[in-house]
Amino acid sequence: GIAHITGGGITENLPRVFPSGVRAQVKRSAWSVPPIFQAIARLGQVEREEMYRVFNMGIGLILVVPASAAQAVVARATSLGDPACQIGTIVPSTGKEPLVEYVD
Repeated sequence: GIAHITGGGITENLPRVFPSGVRAQVKRSAWSVPPIFQAIARLGQVEREEMYRVFNMGIGLILVVPASAAQAVVARATSLGDPACQIGTIVPSTGKEPLVEYVD
């Protein structure tokens, strides 16, 4: 699936492409958050979780692909001039956890 990360940030947009029974674990250290978002958080005294719920934090598009294809997808996007990286994994869900879990 393809998730366009707009208003609602990663937290609200990414789950729109999930089938039932799964959730995402997103590794925050996988990419560098642009300085503008760091400034908004600091100057506005906005909590980190709220920042990820409201803003895209520098990630405009997320492709959800099989783990076996992730490296090739990242390499192809990068070769076309679009910076790309793997930011997380899709894991089974019991339905009790958040659909997007941020890990450090």
